[in-house]
Amino acid sequence: MAAFVTLRSPATARNISIDERSKKISIQELNYHIVPYIKIIAAAQAGFHLNPSNERGKERMTGSDRSEMNEAPHEYASPACMLHEVDPAYSGISPRFATKADVFAWRKIQRQRLIDERKSLPVADREDYTRAIASHLDRIVTDVAGKHISLFWPFLGEPDLRGWMACLTARGAICLLPVVVAKAEPLRFRSWKMGERLERGVWNIPVPADGTEAVPDIVIAPLVGFDAGCFRLGYGGGFFDRTLAFLNRKPLAIGVGFESQKIDTIHPLAHDIPMDVVVTQTAVRYR
Repeated sequence: MAAFVTLRSPATARNISIDERSKKISIQELNYHIVPYIKIIAAAQAGFHLNPSNERGKERMTGSDRSEMNEAPHEYASPACMLHEVDPAYSGISPRFATKADVFAWRKIQRQRLIDERKSLPVADREDYTRAIASHLDRIVTDVAGKHISLFWPFLGEPDLRGWMACLTARGAICLLPVVVAKAEPLRFRSWKMGERLERGVWNIPVPADGTEAVPDIVIAPLVGFDAGCFRLGYGGGFFDRTLAFLNRKPLAIGVGFESQKIDTIHPLAHDIPMDVVVTQTAVRYR
């Protein structure tokens, strides 16, 4: 008994007989119909990625690693071979952007705007907002004795939670500060409490000089921006996303910022990891 399958090549179309008992098609017939498609796909990929005049092709050859506050795109070493590398919709890129490079450029503009707005807040308002944030955190982070909790040194108008950190230490928590060890590497976390020695780290942000390294149970991360999905816009280095992806045991991730930093969307990409909770002076949002 024989069945018929229709295969169409660019040049012709005809039925191929398949022996149902052996379920075999001759190699010659397969080559006759399939090889032309392989040539067409190869030519399309080469024209899309390697033609110097094809600006969209060049834009698609971008990497995801970015240096701190520097999101210049990197090129792929080879042309795309998977659908998600050539189709923005498949990659999760917003329809308003053609490439990841477009998303990074948009984020850079938003980042600067949000930082400028945060820095312009009156000091008294920022202190009031920070006290409200600490009050919310007390209701979320309750059983702290013996827990490793990572916080942050305030930078560019961020909430100053050092007072709340001292309270955590008094309640038996082991507080940590993040340390950048190298570009494109996960963060390390070192213990620190008031009065212990500090040294200058990246951007001259103080980091523990003699603290013990530990893996946090809870990570409290500063926000430059955030959206309703609890996705975090940071400073562009990707350190927190990289670190959360690297840790074998995922900590509770809490993003902290001011309500004015909320935006409609950060246009999340595949490497972005949402916070479990986002806390501002007026609201607590759970993912």
